[in-house]
Amino acid sequence: MLDIPLHDTYFVTGHFHLIMGVASIFGIFAATYYWFPKMFWTHDGRGPGAVALWFTLIGTYAIFMPMHYLGMAGATRRYSQFTD
Repeated sequence: MLDIPLHDTYFVTGHFHLIMGVASIFGIFAATYYWFPKMFWTHDGRGPGAVALWFTLIGTYAIFMPMHYLGMAGATRRYSQFTD
C-alpha cells in the first residue's frame, strides 16, 4: 500500500541504489576475497576481509538510509532545487 505515496520520492532512489549498486559491489568484494588467495597462493586471514565488510556496510548505510528517511518524509526526487 506504500507504492503510490512513495513513488516519486527519494525512497525509490535510495532503495534502488542500495539494493542494485551495493549488491554488486559486495559481490565483487566477496569474489575478490575468495579468489585472490586461490590465484596467488597467499592467505591474509579473516581480518582484512572483516574490516572491509564493516567499513563498506556502515558507509553504504550512512549514504543511502538518509534517502529512505527523506522519501518517507515526502521529499520529491525530480527537482533541482527546492527554493527560488
